[in-house]
Amino acid sequence: MIRQFTAGSATLAPAVRADPLRQAADALGWAGHVLPAVRLLGTRITAVLAIDADAHERRRRSGCAAPMLDADTLAVWEWPQAAATCPPPVVALRGVIVPAVPTRRPDRGWAAAAGTARRWAGFGATALLLPTGEASALCRLECGYAGIGLTGTEAGGVRLIQPGRDGRCDRARRRTLDRWVEERLYGRLLADGVLAG
Repeated sequence: MIRQFTAGSATLAPAVRADPLRQAADALGWAGHVLPAVRLLGTRITAVLAIDADAHERRRRSGCAAPMLDADTLAVWEWPQAAATCPPPVVALRGVIVPAVPTRRPDRGWAAAAGTARRWAGFGATALLLPTGEASALCRLECGYAGIGLTGTEAGGVRLIQPGRDGRCDRARRRTLDRWVEERLYGRLLADGVLAG
């Protein structure tokens, strides 16, 4: 079971509430650590993670508090029969926020971001962060159809424009690639000093 820890936990660095990405995660109801600017699977995303500090401590005590990126090893770690003997996952992907990059044509910014969000729908919940004025009717329709949440920046902060699907798309099932992504994100938390190595 993955437990969510707040920024006040001894193992997590303090979160900055003024960050628009944190505000977007809060507006979506996604509790967890916001890990901005991650490049994975050819995309640039912001990951919202649930962190299991007990699992991290177990991995530290057993000498494997480093990310494992070997696909064959991870496939074994995902076997139900190996749950008692293999290292547990430390992070779980709560959701992915894709900031829309401003362009000369506002419809291109959200459309590109929505394409990235669609690629992550098999891993967890997805959402866009864009200026509220750029959430056109077509943007809302496309994102609603794909189950992508919409958050908008405005002068007072970030607000929820439209909720999305909670969790991964219905047809997706857990696979070794999920664990590989989790291990990459775990490595980033260690490198950033969010979790002690």
